[in-house]
This record gives sequence, C-alpha cells and structure tokens, in this order.
Amino acid sequence: MLDVSSSGIIISVYIGCFNDDPTRMFPFPNDPSFGNHGLTESDMSLNRCFRYCASNNYVYSGVQAATHCFCGNDYPNTDKFPKRENECNDPCPGDVSNKCGGENYRQSVYRDCSILMPNFPNCVNVRCDNTTSRGCTKCTNDYLYKLDSSKQCKVATKPVLDSCLTKANGNRSYVLSNNGSPKCSAQSNMYGRFQVDNIELLNLNAYYHVSIDKTVSKPAYVKEYAFGITDVEVELKKVAVSGSTVGIGKSSVRKDHPFSTNPLADFSKTNFKIPISAHLSNNGEKICWQLKIKGGGYLQSKNVQNSSTRYIPYDKTETTRELCYIYDIKPPRHCIGMNSCTSDPLRLSSRLTRSKKIQVFFGGWSDSYPENGSPSLASGIESYELSVYEMESSSTVLMRDRTVIGKPVIVNSTETSLEFDLPDKNPMVYAILLVVKDKANNVRQARRFVLYDNSSKLHLDDHKTILVTTATKKTRFLWQVNHKQLCFSWKGRFYNDGYKRYNPLLPIKPEAYDAVKEYYEQISGSLSVNGTTNINGITGFDYSLYRNNVTKLSGRINDVTSESICLNSLKNDGDTFILNLQARDIMNNTLNDSAMVYIDRSVPEIQDVGITDRHQHKKLYVHYSKDLSTMSIQFRAYDIHSGLKEIKWAFGIHENKTILIEKALGVTNLDMGNCSMESKCYCPKIGKCALTTYIADLKKLKTYNRHIGDHNRRYFFTLKVTNKAELIAVDHLDILIDDSPPAVGVVLEGPIGSPDIDYTHSDEVTIHWHDFIDHESGIKLYKVALGRECYSQIKDFLTRKHDGVNIYETNHDSIKIKFQNGEGQYFVSIIAYNNAMTPSIVVCSDGITFDKTVPIIGNVSVKHSNIKETIACDSGTPWLITDILSKVKLQGDECRQICMNTTTDSILTILPKDIRSRANSETVSTFLCTKLDRYNQNTIFTPSDLFEISWNIQEDLSQIGNSYIGFGSDTNQLDHPALLNYINVPHPTQYIQHHPGLIGEQNIYIFIKVHNRAGLDTKVWFGPVIADETPPVCPSTVHAFLDNDTYVVIHWTRSNLFDTEQIDEIGKIMFRFGTRNTFVTPFLAWNIKSHGGQCGSDYQCIKYPAHKLQKHDTFPNSLFYAQLHVYNYAGHYCTTESLKVQLPSLIPQRTGIVMDVLPNTNPPYFDTDIIFDTKYCFVLIGFDHHEDVHLQAGLGTSQNLDNVVPFHDITKNEDMFICERIENAERIEIYFVTIKSSWSGGYTYTSSDGFRVLNKTLVMSSFFVNHGDSCDDAAKKGSHYIQMTMNTSVNFLRETLYPSSVYSLYSNLKIQLVNSDLFVKGSQKSSKYFILKFVPLKAMKKLYIVLSNDIINATESLEITVYKCDTDQTVQSQKTLIQINWSLDRQYLKFVSHYLTAVCKVHMINVNIT
Repeated sequence: MLDVSSSGIIISVYIGCFNDDPTRMFPFPNDPSFGNHGLTESDMSLNRCFRYCASNNYVYSGVQAATHCFCGNDYPNTDKFPKRENECNDPCPGDVSNKCGGENYRQSVYRDCSILMPNFPNCVNVRCDNTTSRGCTKCTNDYLYKLDSSKQCKVATKPVLDSCLTKANGNRSYVLSNNGSPKCSAQSNMYGRFQVDNIELLNLNAYYHVSIDKTVSKPAYVKEYAFGITDVEVELKKVAVSGSTVGIGKSSVRKDHPFSTNPLADFSKTNFKIPISAHLSNNGEKICWQLKIKGGGYLQSKNVQNSSTRYIPYDKTETTRELCYIYDIKPPRHCIGMNSCTSDPLRLSSRLTRSKKIQVFFGGWSDSYPENGSPSLASGIESYELSVYEMESSSTVLMRDRTVIGKPVIVNSTETSLEFDLPDKNPMVYAILLVVKDKANNVRQARRFVLYDNSSKLHLDDHKTILVTTATKKTRFLWQVNHKQLCFSWKGRFYNDGYKRYNPLLPIKPEAYDAVKEYYEQISGSLSVNGTTNINGITGFDYSLYRNNVTKLSGRINDVTSESICLNSLKNDGDTFILNLQARDIMNNTLNDSAMVYIDRSVPEIQDVGITDRHQHKKLYVHYSKDLSTMSIQFRAYDIHSGLKEIKWAFGIHENKTILIEKALGVTNLDMGNCSMESKCYCPKIGKCALTTYIADLKKLKTYNRHIGDHNRRYFFTLKVTNKAELIAVDHLDILIDDSPPAVGVVLEGPIGSPDIDYTHSDEVTIHWHDFIDHESGIKLYKVALGRECYSQIKDFLTRKHDGVNIYETNHDSIKIKFQNGEGQYFVSIIAYNNAMTPSIVVCSDGITFDKTVPIIGNVSVKHSNIKETIACDSGTPWLITDILSKVKLQGDECRQICMNTTTDSILTILPKDIRSRANSETVSTFLCTKLDRYNQNTIFTPSDLFEISWNIQEDLSQIGNSYIGFGSDTNQLDHPALLNYINVPHPTQYIQHHPGLIGEQNIYIFIKVHNRAGLDTKVWFGPVIADETPPVCPSTVHAFLDNDTYVVIHWTRSNLFDTEQIDEIGKIMFRFGTRNTFVTPFLAWNIKSHGGQCGSDYQCIKYPAHKLQKHDTFPNSLFYAQLHVYNYAGHYCTTESLKVQLPSLIPQRTGIVMDVLPNTNPPYFDTDIIFDTKYCFVLIGFDHHEDVHLQAGLGTSQNLDNVVPFHDITKNEDMFICERIENAERIEIYFVTIKSSWSGGYTYTSSDGFRVLNKTLVMSSFFVNHGDSCDDAAKKGSHYIQMTMNTSVNFLRETLYPSSVYSLYSNLKIQLVNSDLFVKGSQKSSKYFILKFVPLKAMKKLYIVLSNDIINATESLEITVYKCDTDQTVQSQKTLIQINWSLDRQYLKFVSHYLTAVCKVHMINVNIT
C-alpha cells in the first residue's frame, strides 16, 4: 500500500502489475500531442503520476517502462490485460526506491481514493464522475449527483408523454389516431384518401416527476430545487415513398424560461390545431409530426460563506413521439395478382350445389402499397362485405338482378370465411359479390356464381335413338361389313327438363363499368362468365366402347353439340361392339343409353366339296359309275362370324352348261347352346350353332330320267351360300366318270434317283416308286406299309392283321417312314388308287436292314503321359483321375457331395479303370476329396514328341470300316482338326508316331474317329496335351524364415517356382536341409495334394520343425538352408536353394527393473509416484542378453498394458533414462510404464509400480499460505444456518464485535457485507468456503448480508461462521516469532510427504507529496 499525506491528502492503493498492449488499458492521455505514449517524463515518479491523474479527475494511475504515465476511471479488464506480478521491475527515475512498471507493456496500477475522504472503506465500491469535490451526494433513484455551484447537475430521468390523441382533418373528412384510448402508447399512424388541412391535438398530457432520496440530507450549499415539463413543440415534415423527408414547419405548444425556473410537473393541452400547407400527390406519401416533450428544472445554489444564491438549470432530457397521416389511394389486392399464391380471391365451397348451405372463403387479401415502398404505407384491410343476388335469364345471357337478397354481411379483416343459406328458388344461379374495403375507404370487388339445383332431371326422347351410321341399311343397321370407323349419332336423344325455360348455362353479363375484371371475375371453371357449352342442358357425354364385352375405348366427347362420335378400334369379323353412352348435366345428373353393332366383312366358307363314294371316301371329283343317281356330293359350309342364312346348288353337263337339277338346302340350326360334334357343327360368334356338313343327293335325277352318264365325260356342280350379313360365297366342282383300276410299277428303298440300298442307320427310310399309272383319272393316292415281311394280299394289307405295321397314304411317288420296331430287316408294300378310289394290286420291295448302333471308343491311353490328380463326375458319381490317366471310383458322402448338381466330365468315358484301386476305402476317398481340386480340363503332359496312343472299339452289329487320328488346338475342331487333319491309321486300335512339330504347342487335342459299315462314325477327344521336354524354372534362391520359433518355413509363390508350359502350380518337390556345406537330413517329399494351402491361398510352403534342426546347431550363429528339386508334371526338374535362417536361442533373457522418476534428475535415481506435468520419465536397469535386445515402451492403466500409449521402439542411451509425454492425461489416474524386450528366443514384459498425474495449477490454487493466526473454535463468535433468498440482517453473534480487531467470516456461498460501519479488508476462496475478512469501525452485534451478484438462484442454504482471527495479517507486533498457517484441499493431502517453509523480507515504499 502507498500512503501519502500532506495538506492535500492523496491515498493511493496498489492494485497490481498488468500486461498492457498498444490499444491501451487507460484512455488518457492517448492523443498525438503525447505521441500516444501517455505522459512521458524523464524524472517520472509515482507521486508525479498520482498528482497528474488526480488533477484530471481520474481515479486510476498507471506507470510503465519507468517514464510513462496513464490515467483512467475503470478497473483493468483482466481478460484482456492479465496480471503479471513480479514483472514490474523498472526503478522510477524520480524515486529509485519505487518501481514504475517494466518493459514490454508491463504497467504498475494504483487507485486514488482521496476524493472520498473520510469514507475510506467505501473506496472499493464507489466511483465519482467529473468532480473535484471531496464529497458527493447521490440521488439513488435517478443517479443524480449534486455538485458544487461551478458544475451543472445531470438528471437521467426522461419526461413521460402520457396521452396524445390526434385527429387529421381535411375535405370534410377526418381520421383519428385511435378510436378508443387517448394513451400515447395506444396511438398509431392514420390513413386516408383525402388532402390534410390541419392536425388537431385532441388530448395532450405529459408529466415529469423526479424522486429524491429523502434519507440523505440536503447539502448546505443547496437552497431549493424543482423539476417539471419545460418545453412542448411539434415538428412537421413531408415524407416521400423512398423515405426522403422535407421539413414543412414547427409549432410551439409551450416554451421554457432561460433558467427553467417555471417547470410544470404535469402538463395538458386539448384541441390544439396545427395547419398543414403541404400537398400529397402520390400513393404512400405521408405527413408526419413529432411531439417533443422536454423535462428539466433548476437548482438554487447558496454560497455558505456569504449566503449569496444563483439559479443553475439542469440539463434537459427529452421524450419524443411521432405520428403520421399516410396518403392511401390504392384499393386492396389479392395475393394471386402478385403471383404469391394460387387461391381465388373469392372461393365458394361449391359452385354447383344441391344444398342451400354455402361456405364462402376470401383469404389472401392485403392492402396495396407503393412498389418501392414499405408495407407500412398501406392502411390495411378494414372489412369484407358479402351480398347475394339472383341471375336473371334472357335468350342469350344471364345478368345480375339489382336487388340484393336479404342484407349484406359485413365482417372485420380477421375473418376469412363465412357460411349462409341460399334462397329456396331453384334451379337458379346466384351471384355472390364481395366488397373489400381498406382503412382509407378504398374498395375492390370480386364476384362468384353458384348454381342451386336440387330438382331438375335428365330424360330420353322416345322418338329418337342411337344410330350406327356406318352399318348397312339392309341389315337394319345391325351389321357393318367393313373394318373402318364405327360412327354413332344420337341427335335429340337426351335433354334436361329443368333447363328448358331457364338456362343457367348462358354467358354472364359483366358488371357495370367493368367494376369486376381479371381474376376477380369468374372467368374459368364452372359457371364462368363466358357460359357453359351444352345441348338441351347436357354439358357432357362419356362413352365406353366394348368389343366382345371388353372395354376397348372410353373417354369424354369433346364436341357436346355434335351429338355424334366416330371411333377407331381394332376389328375382327365376328366382333360385337356396344357403345355405352352416358349423358351428364352440369349438376352431374347422368342418364345412360347404348347401341349394338356386329362386324363381318368376310363371305361364308365353302370347303371339302367332293363326291362321297361307296366306301365313304370323300372329296372325290371322279365317280366310279356311269349311274349319276348313285352320286352324292358332300360339302362343308359355315360362317364363323355371322352364321348362314341360305344355301343353293345346281348340277349339269360341263360341255354345254346344261343344268340337270338345282335345289336349295335349309340351314340346319341346333337347338342346343353349344356344339359337341367337333367336325360336324360350329357355333358362330353371333347367332345359334349350326351343322357344317351338307349333302346334295342326286337320286332325283332318276325321277327325271337323267341319271345315266357317259364314261370319261365331265359334269359340273355349282354352290351358292349367303350369310346373315348378306355376303355371298360361290364354289364350283368339275366331275369325271371313270370305272377302271390303275396299272402297277416298281418299289425301291432310297432317295429318288439313287440306287436301291440295303442298309441304313437313320431312324427313317426314304421309299420311292415309279411306273404306276391310270390313263383316265390318274393316280389319286398310294397306301404304303413298312413291316418285317411283304403283305402281298390286299385283304391282309387293308385289314392290318400284322402287329406293329402302320399304313401311310400319300399322293407323291416317294415317302419317308420311321422304323417302328427297332433294328433289323424290313419290307415295303404299296397299293395305288385312282381318283375314283379304285385300288391296284400289292407291290413289295426287296427289303432293307435298319442299324443305328455307332462304335464305342474307350480305354484311351497315351504312353508316359501324366496329369494333376483331380476329382471328376459321371452322372453324380465321383471318380479319381490319377496322375497316370486312369480312373478310380470314390466312396463316401464327402465325395458324392462334390458331384451333386454337376454335369458329366466326358473324359471319364474314355479313361481305363485303375486296377490298383488306391481309393477302395471310404477313408482314403474322403481324404482325397478334401485335398484335390475338381477336374476342369486339366492339362496332360507327355515328356517327348513320340505319341504312343492306343484305344479299344466296341461294335455289336455292323463291321468296323476305318479308324482315323487327328491333332487340333481346341475341342471345337473335333470334326476338322486344325494341326493335323484326320488320317487313316493302319491299325484300327493303335497309333505310334513322332511329331516334333507339336513340341511347344500349348493346347494339343488328340482326336480319334472310328467309322462302321453302316455309315456311322464316332469321335472322341483326348486332352489338352502338352509335349514338354523342358524342366521348370527355378530362381537362384527362395524365401525362408522362422515361424514363431517353431518351424523353418521355405516360402514361394507361383511366380517364384513355375513351369512355362504348365498352368497349374508346381505339384511335387524333393527337399533336404543343410548347414556349413553339410546336409543334415535326407531328401524328403512335398506334394501339393498333401501339403498345399498350409500357408494360405497366396503362397505355398514347406514347414519343417525347428527343433529337429536345433540338435545340429553345434556352432555359434549357425545358419541353415534347404536344397529343393522342383518337378513338373512331365517329370523334369530344376534345383534351387533357400535363403539361410538362424534358429532361435535357447538361453532366456534376465529380468530387468523399470523405475518412474522425475524429469531433470540425476543418479542415483529414486522412484516417484506423483508427477505434475504430461512429461513422464523412467529408467531401465538390467535388460542384458548375449544377443541384441529389441526394447519397446508402452503406457497403460494396468501393468503389461499399452492402452494409453501403444508399444513403440525406444532409443537406448548410456543411463537408459527416457522421457516421454502423455496427451489428455486423466488426473489422479494411475499409469504404468511397461517395457517389452524381445530377442530371438522370445520376449518378456516388465512394468513399473505406477505413477499419478496431478494438475499443479489446481493443487496450488487449493493451497493457501497466510501470515497470521489459525481460526479455531476458541475464536468462534457465532454461527448461523438459514435459507437465503433475499438481503437480510443476521443476529447470530454471541458477543459484540469491536473496532480495531480483525474478524473472519466463513460462508459456503459467496456473499457481501453491506454494513456502512465496517471495513472489508479482503476475501479469498478455498475449496469449501468463501472467506471474508473485515474490521468493524464501531462496536456491532448485527451483520447485513446480501448474496453476491453472480449468484442468480441460490438452491442451497447459507451456512456462516464468524471467528475473531486474522489468518492473513499485514502487520504484526511480535518481532521474534512469525505465525504462519496453511491449508490444502483434502483430496491432495494423501499425496503430501512433507512441507518446506521459508520467510523473505520486503520493503515498503514511502513517497512524500510536496
């Protein structure tokens, strides 16, 4: 503390050392005249800076960099200017015993309390503005400071404008700012469409009341004072739409005295008119007036030495209120016109109704405002008015009746819908007229129309019908005989009985003067002003066209008035079309009618016209007898679409066209609803079922004696058939008389033009014959039989007594017949018939043998060939294909599972069975099936260009003709080998030949073909084969490593060991291990079948137990390697060696020690359990081994765990002292350092005993060291427990508190003492208590307590205890013993081992003011 006393007392308190910056903590003096560096003096001292700041009315002084002084009135903002204690070290040039800040903006700050003497204890809480007074009186309600007579007083209170009801007059019209309350807060802007002549203040009231704290005595230098309204004036202006203003005058209602000596606490004025000369031209312009009410007063100052007085006016405060008259000449508008909505300005719940109830909706309206102006320039909607009118009908239009029905309904602007009843009269169109008015009396109209109709109906005119105009007239318009459009017409068929006298669908006459237009008029939808298209009250026709009872077309007829339609639809003869027509009026009343039409554009069918002979042969045109009366002519006649109407026929002589007889046949309809005789009757699509077969009997010729005809003479038969669509079909038949049989010829097997054949392998045989002839009528047909013998007798031939013989008819001279009874010898028998169906004798062939068995090739073998062993399937049965290309049947479910749902591998049909039977047990089969791959045309390898091929042939019936061999590059060359085409081999089952040209070919296929004497051959393929004369490719070395110290692994990929001709992986390796040029194992076998896949899918490997080699590890650092002989499937091999590996040591590492130590420590090291930083250190002791040891460190929350810092390599140093950091450490959590040490024989984990990380800032903030007494129960002066919700006085002291003693108040909540007669020495915060130290200025037994401002809602009770003790003394009288006490948060006590204390001496700074 700095205490300076003289005739002018300045008491300054040291605040602290702060870090200033270029923006400056204190504002004075910071102007260019001082270089923005404050007051700078070369002999600066604390006293000089204090006096400079006090003389300029500043409370706070700051010195920095020894020579600079700054001043201010606000306590430093520590967030922006943090404290930097012990850094203000620059001596003051004018007084080196004191410090004047420091470099780098370090500033020493002091506070001057001399202006508040003698109330020194309040210096902390009171700040005085703009005064040199030694005391100041505060009006607590209004923050008014009454100073000496040389200073004006300031009042913060503003006058209150209570009421300001205003009226705008002009052109015999007026508007009020409010139609109710005169309160100023209730007034609003006014709107109108007239020019304003004057503004009238109807009711103006204001007051200005200043409250003075009467508990504070009036100073002696104040004689009297008064406050009130001093001035009232009105300022006028004209405001454009853009917001620009032009002043148009002022008017004073009350004017003040120069010294405000006549203030009125309450002011009122009524009916005060202010003329307006401005003219408003554009919508949205306004006249505004601002009421200015000023409040002030005076203070009469008295000189206490000579009693002279003077008036001092207060600075005036001002309250304003602005009102405007806004010129609004635009009517309201709807949002649909602004493209901001899609709703109608006036919408009815229904424009067409059968109910009297109707709802009207009129939302979306707003008042218009200027394009570039604000919405506030519009007066707003005031009301909606709705009226209902009848619409009268003339011959051409509807027009609104002038008499409103009932009374108009008026609602306010908040309503947007209304419901009411229509009159009873119907059918009738009613007009709903909406008038929208804004507050400036601008209006806009909209109207809608509603048809009320619950009585009219639709009818059919019985004198009119729906006519199919495209049907033929002679069918009474029932049948249409073309596939063109279907056209219908219904002129006058439908009408509405209620719309004959009053037609509500006529156009509507516009409102007078076009008062309603655009979207405010009903220009679209039902009942639009343009009228509704109709015919006899009908507004629409819907149609559905059914084709055979299925809807094909439907829709709505666009041209209602045409009353017709033509439709395009797919048409077939026999179709039935029905047009369903529905008439619809505007009220959606409907009435249906329909019309039907049939389609047939095809004439009737006439078929199978011919003579029926004595054996019931039909469709003949040659008669066997000259007696014409024995002739019957049969035919089929029908029409599947419309049915038959009539049949007529005639018979006569062909040469002279003489008609011998003509008759008509009746159409035979069936009474039954369907036809069960498939070939004798039919059912047309339209009409009844009828017979199809008719007979024209010529027996009547015998009656006319015209029945005897001539041999080889021609006659005619003419037939005419008419259907129900009146379409006619005509047919004609010429008839010949012939009564002699045909002559016979020769029968041969084989195609026409080829010699007779005796053998065939085809399922059918071609038979041909020649020299059969009939001179009169020609050959009509042949009957042919193929059997095991010749059927020479016609009786046997025709009665078919021989089993398995079919008889075929043909009119050609050849035929193909299938063999019916399998392989063997067959004979052909033939009979010829002329056109009179007279047969010849039977003729037979010499016979033919049918043989279709092909040779079978099997047991194919290529000497010295090899293949990768695989599993193949034959119809679900699994087989092993051995490496020497034989097959062995496999047992067990594991194998059968492989061949489920798979195709047969064709190679199995030609391979020989393996007589070794290696897989004759289920166990062996299961092993093979789990190890071997599925066969997929795997490559066969042969070691040279000599191909020794053998096979077997099986042929049961035919003799073997020739055998052939060929070579190709693909199986699709089976018919035409590309490398070597088929050549005939001398021996039918063997082939031996060198083919050097095939060496190196990639996909060689061997093709074998065998041909028998019946013309059948069979072919098989064998492959793919590669003739490989080269060994595999081996690198110089292959990879080797030690796996978990257990196995020595020789490791390779397909790209390391491979054969250029072999697609599959290397399948066989012989290997042995050695060290120091000596092999320690014999050759061992590895094959892919037994060992493949043990190192994963990407690699192959040999795994050999390391312990079998360790017994040979007799020298230090011995290295082992493997020699490999790598074989391909052709039997050739290459040689390579593996990389060398070192076997793991069998000697374990000794156990080390890990110690947690503090940073920056030296040996000898001591283990620590606590650190205060994220940096932790540890020492390693005893981690030794004869090999190099790999060390890794990790950090975890338990031993041997690295869940905080993962294991990572550490760098060894001489002391093995290592430090690292931990991020985001959890305070008080225990962490363990774990060392993972690895060598060739394994690894070990070693952990420390753990340490905790504490926050040093938190620990030190809970550690308090004080110079003074400890507060114990002996010093307790009282305690209290209370629910603290407001300021209170507490009387809990057990004894009186006396001045000059220091007391300590302990509280669980932060509080303040507001007693005026005590001095608060200081406060501090422990982890549990808020401690307040104070000194009574007089004896007291009560304490006045308030909660601190930063406590908003106290949810816990207040606990307070007062002790007579001073734990933090500034001065003590004892000279030999210094009392020190300290406290630490209990959560940290368990970590304390001991305390160290020290005492230092500081010097007080004394500055004398002269």
